[in-house]
Amino acid sequence: MDQYFSEWLLNAFQNLLFSLPMYTAYFTAMIIALVLWKRHPRISLYVLLSNLFSLFLDVISIFIRTWITNQLFLKDSVVTHDNFLTISKIITLTMQTFYLVPFTLLLMAAFSNRKPLQK
Repeated sequence: MDQYFSEWLLNAFQNLLFSLPMYTAYFTAMIIALVLWKRHPRISLYVLLSNLFSLFLDVISIFIRTWITNQLFLKDSVVTHDNFLTISKIITLTMQTFYLVPFTLLLMAAFSNRKPLQK
């Protein structure tokens, strides 16, 4: 394993540790969804899928951002500061677009199977 890869991996895992409180919330929501599966299967499925997808996006985002940041600081890097800003904006826009999926699933969980109010 070369020096660059080990530094990149170490930085990525350190960044993952900073997100540990959010991952705890994801796993707690998934456990609650599994516990309530028999009572509310559709809602539990939406919550479970939403949290799994959000967790996946968070982990991927951390590894991508760590790789790009490390690329910027290499001695013979072809990534300039302006390129880094552009790439960062594109990644942010892409990730925010992907986050529409788990957010939509949570909205579906919150508002599915609602009975109309009785007058």
